[in-house]
Amino acid sequence: YVLDRMKIFKKVIVWSILIALIFVIQGLLLVWYFENDIKQAAVKELNKSLNTPIKVDKIELNFFEHFPQIALIFPNVSIKSSDSSHNEDLLVADEISMLFNIWDIYQKKYIVKKLYINNAVWNSKILKDGQFNFDVLKKNNESDSKNFNLKINEIEIHNSIIKHFDESSNQYLVFDVDDIDASGDFGSN
Repeated sequence: YVLDRMKIFKKVIVWSILIALIFVIQGLLLVWYFENDIKQAAVKELNKSLNTPIKVDKIELNFFEHFPQIALIFPNVSIKSSDSSHNEDLLVADEISMLFNIWDIYQKKYIVKKLYINNAVWNSKILKDGQFNFDVLKKNNESDSKNFNLKINEIEIHNSIIKHFDESSNQYLVFDVDDIDASGDFGSN
């Protein structure tokens, strides 16, 4: 009786390891196969959606970084302010990642559901005339993309600094953020 239980236990362990291994290999193949499609769709959609210049290092697609979700990682990001000169940095971050559900990628529907920001500095400003430098998304931007959508319902921020200066009230606020998890409807379409 004890030997039968041990045989069953060993079979369960072996099958569990095999299934996990198949899942990992399948995820790696998925990332490799769809990497260029996802990168191109993301860059195209971001260029259509943003009012301001953005600079990033090499974009990476990673299966393990934010497991169990697939991450499109933008390292060393710099987003310029939305004023007409675009002289100042609005956001500088070591990493901004867009996270996808693995099952959506199988269907070639790249739906960004979560945004992850790490080691960032945000510099927002409201001028005396009421204009502000953080109007980075284009208004009334309806996506015509059938396979890439920003349906962000969670934003996770780690080890960041938020700075806000309001010239009209002469207030300067600085927040040191260790961890923030925000949820809601942050999607642009």
